[in-house]
Amino acid sequence: MERITIIGMGPVGMSIGLGLKAAELTDTEIVGTSGDRRTLNYGKKIGAFDDISGNLRSALRGARMVILDARFGETKDLLEAIGPILEEGCIVTDTGPSKVRMMAWAKEYLPGRVEFVGGRPATKTWMKSVEDASADAFQDAVYSIVAARSTSQSAVKTVVGLAEALGAKPLFLDEREHDSYAAAASHLPALLSSALVNAVSSSPGWREIAQVAGGEFGQVSALASDDPADAGAACLASADETVRWLDQAIEELTSYRDNIRDGNEDLGERLDRALDEWAKWTAGTVTPDDSPEMPTAGETISGMFFGRRISRRFRDMTRGRDSDDRKR
Repeated sequence: MERITIIGMGPVGMSIGLGLKAAELTDTEIVGTSGDRRTLNYGKKIGAFDDISGNLRSALRGARMVILDARFGETKDLLEAIGPILEEGCIVTDTGPSKVRMMAWAKEYLPGRVEFVGGRPATKTWMKSVEDASADAFQDAVYSIVAARSTSQSAVKTVVGLAEALGAKPLFLDEREHDSYAAAASHLPALLSSALVNAVSSSPGWREIAQVAGGEFGQVSALASDDPADAGAACLASADETVRWLDQAIEELTSYRDNIRDGNEDLGERLDRALDEWAKWTAGTVTPDDSPEMPTAGETISGMFFGRRISRRFRDMTRGRDSDDRKR
């Protein structure tokens, strides 16, 4: 029986466990490990894992795939710890926000006998805690996949199979593309949320404001409840990209301020545009012109666990690599 080990156990990792169990993979054991025994017991109770272990070495014994869902600030030390005890042929992937850092750490701390493929599943429903975990959390969601040029096709295909087993759509990015997009879609909302709370709570009237604040304030400020240390570490890991998107947001807010101050009707146009783009996003119609086509029956995956077909885009991507290599 093959083993997939999930390390860390946030709501994403818990949802992956639930999704893999729901996929009913043949002869595959899903194991969860974390330093938080209460979270592990909860995962076993809701059926996210076949087995749980608080011992990292025991959980990794025989693992053919390892999925890291730890706090970003703990990931470097975790890679250093598991590197010496991973078995030959093991494939390591992650769910973290910074792929530039992860690729560098994987190269430094993981031995040559294992391979690393970066991963980042996105959900349109924010999951705050493991109680929000769901087997269908990734259904029709985008699953970013980031791999070094030296990574074998079989390793990449296996992580593609993981994404498809969860009902997600693989999206191939390089590490810098991914980190720029993550800064825009993850770091920037969290920073704007924190800035809102700090701006309003620093007012002398905060006690009174807090009494009249309702759902609007609660919804926008919710992301300020993220772990500050982990959120800060993620932003600093992609500092250039995060600063660029902050500059973009500051420019937009400055335009709002100027329009309001000057009584300029352009404000309404900006709000209309925001509404239009939000509606497109929620409807899933913001789609690139070169979006992947559905796979044909002959394009099958040869990974260890997942008997799913992969997209033609992966085939084209790998052909492009081969062509580049021949030109060199």
